Amino acid sequence: MAIFDGIRVIDLSSGIAGALTSLLFAEQGDPLTAVVPSDHTTADPEAFRRALQSAAPAADACTVILFGVPPTRPETDYGYLELADDTPGRGMEVVRFIEKPGPAEAEAYVKAGCLWNAGIFLFRPSRLIAEARRVAPDLMRGLQVYRRAVASRDRPAARRAYEALPNISIDYAVMEKASGVRAFPLRAGWSDVGTWRSVRDLRGPSDERGNLIMAPAPVLAPGVRDTAIVAGPAGILVLPFAREAELKAAVEKLGPPLGRGAGARDSAAPGARRVRPRRRGKTR
Repeated sequence: MAIFDGIRVIDLSSGIAGALTSLLFAEQGDPLTAVVPSDHTTADPEAFRRALQSAAPAADACTVILFGVPPTRPETDYGYLELADDTPGRGMEVVRFIEKPGPAEAEAYVKAGCLWNAGIFLFRPSRLIAEARRVAPDLMRGLQVYRRAVASRDRPAARRAYEALPNISIDYAVMEKASGVRAFPLRAGWSDVGTWRSVRDLRGPSDERGNLIMAPAPVLAPGVRDTAIVAGPAGILVLPFAREAELKAAVEKLGPPLGRGAGARDSAAPGARRVRPRRRGKTR
């Protein structure tokens, strides 16, 4: 949900919201702007603020700055940034955006010095808009139509303009095609809280065997280690952390009410929320 000029807009996708915010802020003094996912967390907020501050001067010399997290393990649930040209004070050049890899590829990317893509951007709106108009002209024209409808408080026109927008995140529409994209490392205990393992890491283990237990009644699990045991209205999840990559396919096989018919992503990940599916088949 977002509110622009007093009009509440439901289901505004994160990619569209970032681009629209750029348009609005460019008209209001072109302030240095950060786009940060609301459902991520950092263990050290002060370190996060320092990272933003250290990258701020470079934002005036590039299109956009991304923040990448030094990997602590080969992770298949995150995208990666391939980097080059580490210049003091200017960050690193983003050579390539890497989609969620398999286990072997993830290990190779970690060894090669790639960073996890945290999905956090820092930019001057005017600079990002100029590049977006070059690489994603259809998106920007559609946003201008939407912006005018919102400014005129024409709700039906705003809804029609929004529904006509390409359903694609700003990562794919702009970032992967743009020039002048740089990256700075983020060392602040970042997590997107997208796996049950990450929930365990944030909450702390429920017992001395490293399990995460979330249930309304006591759970006895002798000998069970490094496993999520989660009880909810629709059923009970027993998931070894080492097999989390198999969860989505397992949920989809169940069918309704837990599978595809009820929104597989809702049941497959902690804190998941239903969103309109992207028209591209890629994920960050």
